[in-house]
Parts: sequence; structure tokens; C-alpha cells
Amino acid sequence: MHIVYLATIFIPSKKASSVHVMRMCQAFAENGHEVDLIYPVNTRKTPSTENPYTFYGVSQSFAMHPVRVAGSGRLADHMYAVKSVSLLRKLNPDLVYSRSITASYYLSFYNRQFIFESHQDYLHSFRLEHRIQIRRILQSKNLLRFVCISDALRKRYERKGNNPAFLVLHDGSDVFDLGEKTALQGRPGAMKIGYFGSLHEGRGIEIIMGIARQLPQTDLFIFGGEPAEINAWKNQADGIDNLYFYGFVAPQKVFMYRNSCDILLAPYQKTVFVSSKKAYSTADYMSPLKVFEYMASKKPIIASDLPVLREVLNEKNSILVSPVNVEEWVSAITTLMNDETLRSELSGASYSMLLDKYTWKKRAEMAVAFTGQPLSE
Repeated sequence: MHIVYLATIFIPSKKASSVHVMRMCQAFAENGHEVDLIYPVNTRKTPSTENPYTFYGVSQSFAMHPVRVAGSGRLADHMYAVKSVSLLRKLNPDLVYSRSITASYYLSFYNRQFIFESHQDYLHSFRLEHRIQIRRILQSKNLLRFVCISDALRKRYERKGNNPAFLVLHDGSDVFDLGEKTALQGRPGAMKIGYFGSLHEGRGIEIIMGIARQLPQTDLFIFGGEPAEINAWKNQADGIDNLYFYGFVAPQKVFMYRNSCDILLAPYQKTVFVSSKKAYSTADYMSPLKVFEYMASKKPIIASDLPVLREVLNEKNSILVSPVNVEEWVSAITTLMNDETLRSELSGASYSMLLDKYTWKKRAEMAVAFTGQPLSE
């Protein structure tokens, strides 16, 4: 098929959502589809000189079409939607795959079949406009499929009585060269424990600092965050000599840093924010990209025992502990440090699960495996 992917995500970007979009477009192309990505460019900022394919480490197997928008927010969303719908007339795809709620709202008024993928609960959005838009999308005769990032998110939509053919597709990862690593700071021979992701509230950075204090024989590494956030956390971590902040690592290189760690942490809290604005929490229905990329590194994972994470993780492929009890994290790490067999069993199980169910290529295949009939018919 000829697929056009709509995403209101600035590219290149440090956001995990931009990695998701680029990997999915590559995966659609790998599955034999012709793919065009339409994405916004902020006219109020200096254009990036980064080659997006190189930045994300993806092949040039799909076309990219930037559309100019003024800044970000509501006006930019509508500018993007209008320009995208106009461009769709020229590209004339067989299918539109959208992560843009505003563009999908516009599509609901046209005779253009589309799939909408949701990563948040728009039915309870703080923006009235989004609540109106999502109800229109759910009732659209042109909606072929409604993709949810987790089963918990699907249940939120279904409770409202809407009945499109929901499809749950958790996040995913590519398969990387496990032997490609990079030298990390720290002491030779020390167990290397890594965290990858943002430093926003709810990501468990306090837990990581607590671990570093209680396990001085280990080295802990935090990859991600903006300079101001890193400085703020460094001030709180003053005197912790075995904690290293690396900052943002470009997507095409980050797998080498994951491969270089011995244990990987996902210390999500019961409230998880996706930005510094703290507009809404995704803790109840998220599907963190990092979890699947951890699985792809074939390293043992310790994660917070949250119901939504148990949709993927369990006692056979990870160690799940209290989000807030540092002692449980320390105990889990100590257990793994002293049990090489357990490290191998957990990492092997999670890696096998990734290959079987959660590669981007498999996700893209399932996303468009439908009969071709509108859901309302």
C-alpha cells in the first residue's frame, strides 16, 4: 500500500515520540509499503541542519514532507492539519496513519480512510477541544482502526461506550548489534547500572540517587535530560561520586550505551509526566519506549511494579519492585550482582519476547492488518 503517516512531532527532536514515528515509518517501508511522513517545522526557530535519517539511525526508505507552522500549540496544530489534508490530495495514498488528533478530526469530515493511534487519554484531556475531537474521530465512518498504546488505555476509551475496532499495540524496538559498545566513565570492574530517558517528575531519579548512595561499589549512569534539569539533579546529588550524568545521546548511538551497561532501570513513579509542564500523567496507561529498547539490549531489567508495565513485564523477564521503596531496588540489584545465571535468564527471556512480539516491523505489520472495511459498516 501507499501509506501517509501524519505526526505533529517536530523532527529532529529529543522526544521519544519522534523516535517512535521515525521507526514506524521505517518499519512500514521494510514491510513493502510506500511511505510518506508529513511532519511540522516550527517557523519561529532556526531550521535544524541535522539529517533526520542519520540523526535517528534509520534508512532513507520513506519520504519526508515538512510543513511550516507558526510555533507550537493550538494554532500550530490547526495549521498542520489544514496543510496536511491539502498535501494528502496530491499524494493520494491508500491509507492515512495518524498520530495527530487535530488532523484526524479534519479527516473525519472527508472521504479518506484513516487509522488513528492514541498515546494518551483524549476523552479526559484538559483541553476541551481534544475531548470534542476524539468523540468525532471515534464516530467517523472513515476510521478503519483505533490503535491504543496499552490495554489500560483501550479500556479507558471503551468505558465511554464507543465501539470501534480497538487494537492494542505496545511500543517496540529495532534489533541492534549486541556486540557494539562504548566506553563508559566509572571504575573498571564496577557493576554498571543505567537509566535512559527524560528527567521529568515521576521518572524516579530520586530512586537512582538513593541506590547510588547505598551501593557505592556500583557505578550508575543517567542518559537523557535537558542541561537545566541535569544541573538541578546534580546539585541534589552533590557528594555522590558513583553517579554520572551523560545528558542527551542521539538516537542512532544510544543503543551502544545501553549495550555497555550491566543492569537497566525503569523506576517509574505512580505519577509520570511527559513534560516539565506537568499537564497530565500517563502512569496508568503508558507503554514506555525505553522498556522495549532495554529488552533489545539483552540486559536484565529492574522496573517499577505498576499494573500497566505488567502488560509486558513479569517475574520471568524482569524484576519488579515498589516504585518508592529504595530498599527493594537495592535488594534487586544486589541479587542480580550475585547471580549471573539469573541475569542471563531474565535478559534472555525479555530479548526472546522482543523478537517474538515487539519489534517495530511486527508492530507495523499488525497495525495495518485489517479487512479494509470502515469500522462503522
